[in-house]
Amino acid sequence: MPALFNWGPGPTEQPWRITSGELWREDILQEDLCIYPDGIHDFGTERHHTPVSLICEFGDIEADGEISFGGPPEYGPVRDELYGVVGEEDPDVRRPTETEATAWLCRYLDGPAVPPNATRETQIACLAAAVGLDWTALRIEHARSTYSLVPYDDAGDPLPEVAPEEWTRAQIADNASRISAKRALDPKSFDQWRFAWEITGAANDDRELDQTLAVEAERARAYLPLVESPTPPSIDTTLTAPTGLLGFELITGIIDARTIPTREHVIYPRCPCRDVLLTVAEPGASKSTLALFDALVIASGEERILRGEDAVSPERLHRPGPVIVYDAEDPLEEMRRRLVAGQRAYGLTEMRYGIALWSGVGDAFLRIARRCPETKALVEAEGAALLMRRIVEIGAVYVALGPFAGLAEGMDENGAADTNTLMQILVRIAAATGVCINVIHHTSKSGGADAGSMNSARGSSAIAAKARAMVTLNNLTAEEAKLYGVPAQDHFAMTYAKLSHGRKPSGPIVFKRESVPVGNGRGLLDDPRDAFEMSPYAVLQAEGDQAPVLRPVRVGSMPLREATREQRQIAASDGAASAMLDVLGGVGRRPLASILPDITARLQERRLIRGSGRNTVQTFLRTRLGDSGQSAMHNGQNVRVRVEKAGPKPNDPLFAVVEPVLDTMARPS
Repeated sequence: MPALFNWGPGPTEQPWRITSGELWREDILQEDLCIYPDGIHDFGTERHHTPVSLICEFGDIEADGEISFGGPPEYGPVRDELYGVVGEEDPDVRRPTETEATAWLCRYLDGPAVPPNATRETQIACLAAAVGLDWTALRIEHARSTYSLVPYDDAGDPLPEVAPEEWTRAQIADNASRISAKRALDPKSFDQWRFAWEITGAANDDRELDQTLAVEAERARAYLPLVESPTPPSIDTTLTAPTGLLGFELITGIIDARTIPTREHVIYPRCPCRDVLLTVAEPGASKSTLALFDALVIASGEERILRGEDAVSPERLHRPGPVIVYDAEDPLEEMRRRLVAGQRAYGLTEMRYGIALWSGVGDAFLRIARRCPETKALVEAEGAALLMRRIVEIGAVYVALGPFAGLAEGMDENGAADTNTLMQILVRIAAATGVCINVIHHTSKSGGADAGSMNSARGSSAIAAKARAMVTLNNLTAEEAKLYGVPAQDHFAMTYAKLSHGRKPSGPIVFKRESVPVGNGRGLLDDPRDAFEMSPYAVLQAEGDQAPVLRPVRVGSMPLREATREQRQIAASDGAASAMLDVLGGVGRRPLASILPDITARLQERRLIRGSGRNTVQTFLRTRLGDSGQSAMHNGQNVRVRVEKAGPKPNDPLFAVVEPVLDTMARPS
């Protein structure tokens, strides 16, 4: 950091503070940027940084590849961030990419040279080696701590393992890479290990332990990255081009309709073959569980699971076959638990086809696209060819990939060019292999209030535009549950937002989420009273885990919030104006910050927003009441309700304004 900013911390400063004056932005932001032992926080923009992201934001890459301080970028509102990066004030400044920043940081730390076309994994491994750490050991130790991993034998029984606190002097030497990783990831636990070794005499001399770790650090620094292929295999060369129509045909007469094949679906009408389905879910709405639900339906060929009791769901199974489910958030063991729970709950005794479970937690993350260091554009990555090879190897008919944000390295979710590129690659993979690709994505901040809307997805609208089908998953509110005749708890609605190849159901498909036994317990308790004398861990080992499964329970009526987009926008603007009038009480002008809590409460009462964060509420109000505002009637008087800034600077305060309309004609809503 001192090399980048030409700045040195004081001898007793903790944390290190870089003032806005030293960052050349005191006219815009007054708060400092602080560097802590475990992270970086910019109190001006209210954002966290890694060393690499900090270099990307403030660095200026020179012709020889060196990076110097380039001043601050141009800040402005970006979705839920009030001070996001929106551009550059100095056109001569060229910000480094993540790859360039990582390579420079490795050089500065005397680490291994980062290959020009290195993957993200290799870049991080080089950076770890530069500070004397083994990236593989770090990943394994993180997984051990996070998921309580223990080794198992072939029969599935845990292998005996000596606790680190009980290691001998020889075992400490053999586990030097793990000890070094623990010291970096969890210094407190490392100190506990060292204290235990001092008590047992295994390492009663700190100099000996330090020497062991110093040797390990030198070994880690000797890491040499493999030179990777500069150009990954392309989609067009990996598979033979599909036969038949290739996208262009001159029609010179009347087409015989009998020569046109009918559309193909895996699940009708949601999962079209040779195309992309987009599943957008709010937090806790069972998006991962729904992907495994689909997988069990398709691989087992059991349509009864899909339709539920009394065949309530209108969806139909058209094409059973093998399935791939990729999840970048859940480890493989958790995916297996949910799959086994579903097999048991649905009464399956055999599977007609295979289900390939693919976890980004245990395996390398699947990257379909990456940022090109030369052109700075998003391009196809090696993960595209890998995905197609696995589709062809198992003959998959359905692939679930999630989450969307993790499928591309360095992608701007809000940028139409980046998201369009990634979606286009997925569309081409689906077309070339004949599968349905289900892309799982998150909702925007206000997406929970837009069930069945193409605007509910986080990021650019290009994401939904490229998909041929789109559904939203939303937990039921009390009002919706009453409308559908089900309890609100453990129920969610799957609502069709877009369907190009079929007819939408008459309303949302309501699912019930049940927690069922996985069946991995060591055995039932002989006497339930024994549970009171056992530790909670022992009870869990006896009873086993539980995991969620889904059951369709009904098709609901279309909620009122699924009106046209224009109607929703009018209702939102009217509601925002009404909430502002309630708080201000009439004509007047007040700082928005002073009344924001009261306005937030009234917007939530009107179900216009779900979040309560300052940026979320301010963005909503500026969207609905910015510019010329919204006309309204108050005590028989026409008024205009609007939000305005006190000045042109990004950090100038916002004001809530209610003013009389002098003419008798209100602005059309």
